[in-house]
Amino acid sequence: MRTKVLSIIFGLAVVSSIAGLHAHAQHDRSEQLTGHSVSICAIGVQKNQPWVAHAQRDRSERLIGHSVLIGAIDVQKNQPLVAQDKPPKPDVDPLKDDLKSVQGQWTRKVLDRKGKQIGTVIKVIRGKKERVTHLDADGKVQQAHAVEIDLRRSGAVRVFTYSKFEFIKGPDEGKKLKGRGGYIYKVEGNRFLEVHGLLISQEKEPTRVLVWEKVNEREA
Repeated sequence: MRTKVLSIIFGLAVVSSIAGLHAHAQHDRSEQLTGHSVSICAIGVQKNQPWVAHAQRDRSERLIGHSVLIGAIDVQKNQPLVAQDKPPKPDVDPLKDDLKSVQGQWTRKVLDRKGKQIGTVIKVIRGKKERVTHLDADGKVQQAHAVEIDLRRSGAVRVFTYSKFEFIKGPDEGKKLKGRGGYIYKVEGNRFLEVHGLLISQEKEPTRVLVWEKVNEREA
């Protein structure tokens, strides 16, 4: 009986010792983990930021710095980062410019073979209508006609065509001519050059060059 009691007491002592050793081991491990956490927190405290937040902030700063660098390069180029479509160019009609260049009042002198002035011719163009008036040496109207004009381009040549020819003053007043006429022309500053006899339909006509001078209509 005594031997049995001693065996029970010995068993309880062994169990107690094992439990104490196990508790001590857990305590040491907890201290190690706590120490490691304290070290990590200490590092974060020295930088005044938690360690995880500090890592995220570093990454954000790198991303922001990269964006700022790209932005700085873009500002220097003065262009947006995303390519933009160029606005479409407006339609350009060269004939509109040609028509604009012939507008206004033009005049030329009529000379005899000796170079004496015997008359004046005045050409007035408004829009697509032209009026030509012939004056004698005294400035009296001898004849005048009106036409509708149409400007064209044939290769590198400008062509001045006219139709609906009608005499509006002179002995043939009221008379109308059918068909179309035309000539090659060129505007050089205040000069209008009119060249007849060069078109295919004018092969039998003599070549004539008429030079008109632009008139300041405020002085006319």
